[in-house]
Amino acid sequence: MMVKKRYLQVNEELFREHPEFLDPAAPSLEGKLAVVASVMPGLVAAAAEKAIAEWGRPAEDITHLVFATSSSAQLPHIDLRIASLLGLSTTVQRTVIGFHGCSGSSAALRVAKDIAENNRSARVLVACADMLSVMDGYLVPNVVAHRYGIIGHAIFGDGAGAVVVGSRPQEPVERPIFEMVSASQATLPGSELAVAAELTNFGMEYRLEFGELAAGVGDNMERCLIDALSPLGIGSVGWNNLFWAVHPGGPKVMDNFTAALMLEPGKLAASRQVFSEYGNMVGPTLIFVLDEVIRRRQQDHEEGSCEWGFMVGFGPGFTIDVMALHACSANSGRNGITAAGLRVCLASAQPTQPTAFGKMSTLTGEKMMVKKRYLQVNEELFSVHPEFLDPTAPSLQGKLAVVAGAMPGLVAAAAEKAIADWGRPAGDITHLVFATSTSAQLPHIDLRIAALLGLSSTVQRTVIGFHACSGSSAALRVAKYIAENNHSARVLVACADMWSVMDSYVVPNVDHRYGIIGHAFIGDGAGAVVVGSRPQEPVERPIFEMVSASQATVPGSERAVAVELTNCGLEYRLEFGDVAAEVGGNIERCLLDALSPLDIGSVGWNNLFWVVHPGGPRIMDTFTAALKLEPEKLSASRRVLREYGNMTGPTLIFVLDEAIRRRQLDHEEGSCEWGLMVGLGPGFTIDVTRTSGAPSGALPRLKTEANV
Repeated sequence: MMVKKRYLQVNEELFREHPEFLDPAAPSLEGKLAVVASVMPGLVAAAAEKAIAEWGRPAEDITHLVFATSSSAQLPHIDLRIASLLGLSTTVQRTVIGFHGCSGSSAALRVAKDIAENNRSARVLVACADMLSVMDGYLVPNVVAHRYGIIGHAIFGDGAGAVVVGSRPQEPVERPIFEMVSASQATLPGSELAVAAELTNFGMEYRLEFGELAAGVGDNMERCLIDALSPLGIGSVGWNNLFWAVHPGGPKVMDNFTAALMLEPGKLAASRQVFSEYGNMVGPTLIFVLDEVIRRRQQDHEEGSCEWGFMVGFGPGFTIDVMALHACSANSGRNGITAAGLRVCLASAQPTQPTAFGKMSTLTGEKMMVKKRYLQVNEELFSVHPEFLDPTAPSLQGKLAVVAGAMPGLVAAAAEKAIADWGRPAGDITHLVFATSTSAQLPHIDLRIAALLGLSSTVQRTVIGFHACSGSSAALRVAKYIAENNHSARVLVACADMWSVMDSYVVPNVDHRYGIIGHAFIGDGAGAVVVGSRPQEPVERPIFEMVSASQATVPGSERAVAVELTNCGLEYRLEFGDVAAEVGGNIERCLLDALSPLDIGSVGWNNLFWVVHPGGPRIMDTFTAALKLEPEKLSASRRVLREYGNMTGPTLIFVLDEAIRRRQLDHEEGSCEWGLMVGLGPGFTIDVTRTSGAPSGALPRLKTEANV
């Protein structure tokens, strides 16, 4: 297998603390996720500290954190703890890239590239970690029944990697190593099950068909690379004249890669070295390979003479990510990888239930304002899955399967409406950014959405995972960077959640206070928006320009809104009194900080239009009072909460759609040139996007449509 050693989190001590991990019949997901939540932040922070030390500037100069993982699922996510351990600013903009598997690093670096090129003062910390040894659903694999588990035990390891990305380096402190010149992605049709994984009650169960994977690499790699090279204008170049940072996957994958391009044996030496010394650590592996390439070039290996190179990631789908790299000879370039650090482990519409309202009013003393909602759960679902009604029965696997079956169609319906209003064919979509907190699988649901919509096989897909109520704002922020940095790009932003299915409190009793609160106002839904720049007239008609984005995290508020994945689904903590207090105490300061760089002069809060995630009635009341807003300023938010409930992630897109409708009907809001879009997420995090009513030719373009 070529794997000489690996570093794993699992050991005898762990098994003594969690004997259920060794029982293949015992539900163990909850315990495994708890171990990851405890250990992973420190592991990532150690890798990041190395990268930051090599970078040479203080940690508080980091402006953005992009964190990728496929082995953690919680709210707030681990990125918040990482930021705290590193002493990052409370205004650092955090983005979680979820469930990309082995392409986690390449997906995160692609997002970081757009952030850095679009914000010249930005310094982006990219961190990626996975702990498949802990999350493995085949910890005690049966030789006959668990073939994939045997393979996984032979090659998988645990680890974390970090990279600092920026542009316009500050001499002499910052010394860029590589410039990320361009990024592309291709999905091979019909290969969805070559690499696949799903969360079950026992952890992460996976399918690894390395023969099929290697064949896909061999048959398609050269075409993908030629497509990636063609826009660069660097002339004819032999594959052996490039340096290579390639995710190793496994020996057969590397052998087929080498044969397909007729590479010299030493060209994948860095990949083979990492695989030999660490195994396949899934997401962070590519950062380890990149670090090894840097080390070899610095030691004047043959690779040091190559000016151009490729970084290649392989992910579920089956997806091939390609990034062209250019060695930096001086402190120049649109972006630069300035430092790397590594670390391994040591060892259907349903009416709202009146009874739920009654219980809610008793607990909170406030009127919920929710008249109706649309839920996926119904009698038919319970007849198929009676275990959903048993609060003691492990039901996560079945719930995730229901979401995987229903959500792609829901999202596609919303996206079809947005694309129809946009006016151009679906084949012109270049990027898909999908956000959800209620699905966890590989390949992710975004692949099925792309297929249903007929998107190109080269559409670049990014999954924003576990941002909950700030899912839409996080996805729109990423889309803004993509569109402004790639003027021909057209980004489909889609967000969906199905809390009614994933709710572990499907049958809450009086002891489940949070479950009763959730039943009173949480709904299901999906929304989609098309984002772009430099519109093609007269087809594309801009509505809003997204001018700038910021984020602030309120210290000490981590538990105000919190969620964890258990064997029975998603269990949550909703302290709306705490959230409302945090909003009231911090919102004006956050908004002033967001407006200060824009130089738009003094503006009263009532002279703006507002697109605000409603959260709940108390939050909106506190928001209104803190800013002394006129009563109708949050009318779009209140109407969405009343008509649909809190759908968590997609809710903000629904509010945006309602705000557009009201402006088109010439409500008072239509006279406001400037506005603010405000997302509220776990952490407790406040996302602010400054928007402007877009004149003809403004960027970016976008009509939103929401669908239930």
